[in-house]
Amino acid sequence: MQIDEMFLFLEESVKDNRIKFSCNEFENKLGYFLYVGDYSEDNFLEELSVRLGEYIHNLRSILDNLVYALARMHNDPPIAPRKLCFPIYEKRENFDRSTIDILRQIPLQARETILSLQPFMFNEVPGFKSESYILSIITYLNNADKHRSPSSLVAIFDELNIVGKIYFDENDYITINENRKFEIQLAVTPNLKFFEFHTENHIHEIDLQFKLTYNIAIEVFEEILHIDYLKNLLTSTEILVNRFRKHFE
Repeated sequence: MQIDEMFLFLEESVKDNRIKFSCNEFENKLGYFLYVGDYSEDNFLEELSVRLGEYIHNLRSILDNLVYALARMHNDPPIAPRKLCFPIYEKRENFDRSTIDILRQIPLQARETILSLQPFMFNEVPGFKSESYILSIITYLNNADKHRSPSSLVAIFDELNIVGKIYFDENDYITINENRKFEIQLAVTPNLKFFEFHTENHIHEIDLQFKLTYNIAIEVFEEILHIDYLKNLLTSTEILVNRFRKHFE
C-alpha cells in the first residue's frame, strides 16, 4: 500500500541518518553545542513531502468519489459531474453558499449526513476531535499540496546519548556518559542549533560520540501531529465512508 511504502521510506531515511547532527565549540571555548548539519542538497524531506501529498490527495479522492457515487443514486449519470466533490467547510455560511450545486445532486438523507460531519458543527466544542477533525486535516494538507506549499515537517527529538571526554588541558578533563530523554518540537532546518552545554573553563579538545534518536511529525493548525497519525487518517476515512453505506442499501 502507498502508506506502507511512505513509512518504509521514512524509516530507512531515519536509520540511514539522512539528517546529520554535528558538534562544535563556542567561540569563547566555554562550552559546546549540537546542531543540525547542512542537508540542503539532500532531497529527503522534499521527497517525503511529495509522498505525503500523493497520499493525502488519494484520501481526498476517496471522499470525492463517494459523492459521485451518491449523485448516481439520485440521477445516473449525474447532471453536473464537474461540480461534484465532498464539501468540507469550517464556517456554516460558506457551506450554505458554496454547496448548492453539489447537494442538489445527491439524495436528501446523504445531504444530512454530509452536514452532520462538517467541521463547523464541532469547532465550538473545545478539544473535540471527530470525523470532522479528520476532514479538516485532509483539506488543510490537500490544499497545501495543491498550492505547492509543502507541509511543515517537524523533528521530535526523543533521546540523546553523549559519551566521551572534554579536555581543558592535558591533565584536566571531565568524562561524560549522559543519556537524556527529552522532547523538543523544532522545525527541521539546516544548521539549526538545538543543544548547548556550558563549562566554567576553556575547552582544549572535545572527544565525544553522540547518538540522537528522533521522529518526524507534521504541523497542522499550529498543532504537532506525530507522523504515525497519518496512518490513522486512512482508517478514519474508511470509517467515515462507512457512515454512508446506509444510503446505498
